[in-house]
Amino acid sequence: MDVQTVQELLGHATPEFTMRVYGYVNEYMRKVAADKLQDAIGTLNQIAQGEMEETPKEGTEETPEEAKIIPFGA
Repeated sequence: MDVQTVQELLGHATPEFTMRVYGYVNEYMRKVAADKLQDAIGTLNQIAQGEMEETPKEGTEETPEEAKIIPFGA
């Protein structure tokens, strides 16, 4: 959700105020984000090296052809 929408929903006067109040990032948030990026990059590398097939996660719809992952160097 964008900052301006949050600002309006919360009744803040400016988006800058909303960012000052809610725009912090703590060490835990950094770790979670870094772990997710590492997992995604690892998955992409495995797909690119042919170690893993591109399959949607269980319970998700089939990925449209134009949205499928293209391996690095393709």
